Amino acid sequence: MRPYVLILLLLISLFAPISTSAGELTEFQKWYMIQNMSKDMMRLGEHLKRQEMEKINRQRPQNPDLIPQTFLCNYRKDFNNDGICGITEYVGLNKSRYISSNPFMIGMYLPVKGIIGKSYEIKVYSPQGNIVYKYSGFFKEEWKAFDWKWDLNAVVKKYGAGTYSFVFYYNGGHWDTKKATFLLGDSSP
Repeated sequence: MRPYVLILLLLISLFAPISTSAGELTEFQKWYMIQNMSKDMMRLGEHLKRQEMEKINRQRPQNPDLIPQTFLCNYRKDFNNDGICGITEYVGLNKSRYISSNPFMIGMYLPVKGIIGKSYEIKVYSPQGNIVYKYSGFFKEEWKAFDWKWDLNAVVKKYGAGTYSFVFYYNGGHWDTKKATFLLGDSSP
């Protein structure tokens, strides 16, 4: 007999009595059932999370004139004074390069009913792959955008110029990833 089979039999004999009365489970059988139940619960949780993300994805707006659900830009301003910042009022929206002397902001806009109380998180990775910033919280209003303004000059001086990754999470699940190159310099947006 192989040594690992002997070890397994020894372990089973330690945890499970040789005889049990009718209908009783041995300790090993109880442990085995608990292990299977916990695996089933994990699979169920993953399934429910996938279903929720699929439901949200179906609610994503298809109109290209709407604000993207995750975005990078220099700034936004209500240029036409209508009380709403439309897509044309986001300056430098989702450019591939940003100059460190210019304003910069990261945003997330999820037009999803029932979003209040759901969590969001944004992780920012440096060109070297290290997490340099983490921003998280809970949505407090439905259909709302939020943005996070950065001192891009300080970021580039501290972590260096190069391509940064912005990973967006909604309710614990990955939502989107954006990349942008930050350059040290002076220029208008």
